[in-house]
Amino acid sequence: MKGYFFSIFLMIGIFAQDKKQYHFTLDPIDTVIPCHEKDLATLPLVVDAAYKHVVNVRRVIVVSNKQLIEKAKLLDENLFPFDKQSIAMAMCDSDSTKSLSYISMINNCVDWVRVLFLKLSAMISSNNLTLDTDKQLTKKAEWFDESLFPFDKYSIAMEMFNHNNEKASEYINMPNSRIDWIYQQFLKLFAMFVIPDISSNVLILDADTIFFKDINFQDEFGAGLYNPGNEYNEPYFTHGAKVLKNFKKVFPEYSGISHHMLFQRSILEDLISNIEQEHAMDAWRVLAKYISPNDKSGISEYELYFNFAFANTDQVKIRHLKWCNITDITMIDVRESEGFDCVSCHRYMRDT
Repeated sequence: MKGYFFSIFLMIGIFAQDKKQYHFTLDPIDTVIPCHEKDLATLPLVVDAAYKHVVNVRRVIVVSNKQLIEKAKLLDENLFPFDKQSIAMAMCDSDSTKSLSYISMINNCVDWVRVLFLKLSAMISSNNLTLDTDKQLTKKAEWFDESLFPFDKYSIAMEMFNHNNEKASEYINMPNSRIDWIYQQFLKLFAMFVIPDISSNVLILDADTIFFKDINFQDEFGAGLYNPGNEYNEPYFTHGAKVLKNFKKVFPEYSGISHHMLFQRSILEDLISNIEQEHAMDAWRVLAKYISPNDKSGISEYELYFNFAFANTDQVKIRHLKWCNITDITMIDVRESEGFDCVSCHRYMRDT
């Protein structure tokens, strides 16, 4: 019996040794946001929220093919002929007691109605209003030119189609091509190796994900904290297993996809190094080579990093946030009032 228990403890020790101890730092966080012009409706909100709510943030860097953020200006809502109180008064037949009571309700819709009115009135009345050009809608985000990365959409497509120029070009130009979606994932995975003077802690943030509350992305030792999702897409793991021989889904109940993720240099370097050692070629080429063009969604940067990190170390931890996807920008204020930590308002899901 003693021998049996000794064997169990020995096995536990062996498994424990398989886990790595990465070197983490408490360096300030640099936030990287790959962006396209289609994201302009949400980008200013995303940048502002990152500056305001990412604990220990230093820089916010927008990666795109041209500078997008500098033209965003503030149209002061005080210039409009209504506010929350006047809207509530109209809704409650000018009864001030009822209107104040309604505004104080947790699930009132005044904010939602106000945003809708602002959007409609701005379109109708903007010629009669003066822009306050001294106030930017966002703090100044840095811009980094995506052309400085060692790949582009065409080179990724060429790897996907085994250097068949005709098929690669056809894929890029086909209606509803997924090349833009694939490309931004590569920008996220390699930003840390391309952008000069970047932190060892990089928060990758989708250009439609908005934080409402202060959020810590590291524990007291510098290890990453990760918010799980619950979606599952088999091609992500088929791709991952081709890229890394031991890649697998670590948590049956969790996905790594919640539209933001802290990438830490020691883990990301290990991930990229493993890919290159296994295939004896540049990691980005490997990642592109094994994307199946037949799969609508054939790669996930978030699942790749999330599952690699949790498979290789016990230092990183799950940390739950209250979050959801929304289909309309006007729901942003509503979800904030309901106590959400963040929301994602994807362009493909939006009605407006």
